[in-house]
Amino acid sequence: MIAEGMKPYSDDYLIIEDRKKAIEYALDHAKKGEIILCLGKGHETHMVGKNEEWTYFSEREIIEEHRKRNS
Repeated sequence: MIAEGMKPYSDDYLIIEDRKKAIEYALDHAKKGEIILCLGKGHETHMVGKNEEWTYFSEREIIEEHRKRNS
């Protein structure tokens, strides 16, 4: 739905369906002064997959681990 909403404005975007990979890509490619927003999960620490399975997932931990690896 987000991609459909982008079409009238730009075709310059990348879709990464794996949330962890998408966050890491954004962190790897952000330029100084840019802001990355991770929206939709908030404080939640689990995701529900396609088959209704629950998986531990913390955006905060992904960002902190990335920061440690790249500092």
